[in-house]
Amino acid sequence: MIHWSRALRDAVGIALLVGIGGLLVSALVGGGTGGVPMPHVALANFLLALVGFVIAGALNRETRGRQLFATALIVWLLGLTSVLLLGITLEQWLVSALAIFLACLVGGGIASALFRAA
Repeated sequence: MIHWSRALRDAVGIALLVGIGGLLVSALVGGGTGGVPMPHVALANFLLALVGFVIAGALNRETRGRQLFATALIVWLLGLTSVLLLGITLEQWLVSALAIFLACLVGGGIASALFRAA
């Protein structure tokens, strides 16, 4: 059974972690000039999402797989706000599903290895 309130909680946490982290990397690497190399931001976003999914996986041990899938879906849907507010193209948002679900899969695997189901 998927607990949607938990999935929403975890998704908002991951989205905030990735959003704030992306802003920090942009400020540190680009010096606030707007000329930030995208690979730096993309790598930081992926790694922060990965950490977020490990944490979410640790919090949801009993139904980890389903919960993380639901969380990843919500994270991806929350990313639609980047299309509306930050100028990300619809194509970039669609392709971001690959990175989000990869971070979910790897993060869930790490969580499974570190935190056994109760």
